[in-house]
Amino acid sequence: MNRKKILTILLTLAIAASTTAMMTGCAASVRHLNGTTASTEESSSADETSADSGDESSEEESSEEESSEEEESSEEESSEEEESSEEESSEDEESSEEESKEESKEESKEESKSEDNNGETIIKFQKPDDWDDTVKAYVYLSNADKNADWPGEDMTEEGEGLYSYKVDSHFMETEGAMVVFNDGGKNARNQLPRSGGFVVKNGQTYDENYKD
Repeated sequence: MNRKKILTILLTLAIAASTTAMMTGCAASVRHLNGTTASTEESSSADETSADSGDESSEEESSEEESSEEEESSEEESSEEEESSEEESSEDEESSEEESKEESKEESKEESKSEDNNGETIIKFQKPDDWDDTVKAYVYLSNADKNADWPGEDMTEEGEGLYSYKVDSHFMETEGAMVVFNDGGKNARNQLPRSGGFVVKNGQTYDENYKD
């Protein structure tokens, strides 16, 4: 075998070896690329799964928040309705109590009138401290229709500056009976009221602060 053939054989072997190595490297690269692609796809799938899970969790949280807000709103409405109902009930009770008091007052007035067996109305007067002890009541319907000439008739002392007087039924048969209290006319200032008179009311107690 001559030298030229030997070189040709060696060159052929070298080329074959180089080609085999290149093919082996390409196969490894392909396997590496396939592995990377598979890993990327798995990672992407995991991310999508995680995103879907996150969306579902967010939807659940949103649903829970909406449910909680609806419950709170319902509780507030229920509380407002209860408060409104209680206020209405309280107003009804107060109104009923006021009506009951008014009815009681009217009944008391009727009973007071029916207890006047002598047909007389009783009035009382708390005299000021600087008045004399002789207190009189001047009752009148007009200048001609009166219980007595001025300063009127003596009132009955009941103690501690309180006096009472029985008004004849004649003065109560019509509206307009008036009364003036005084201490006997010794001092023109010691009379109440200072002008005109108080309306005669059965059971009424008059004093210097009284106003019709």
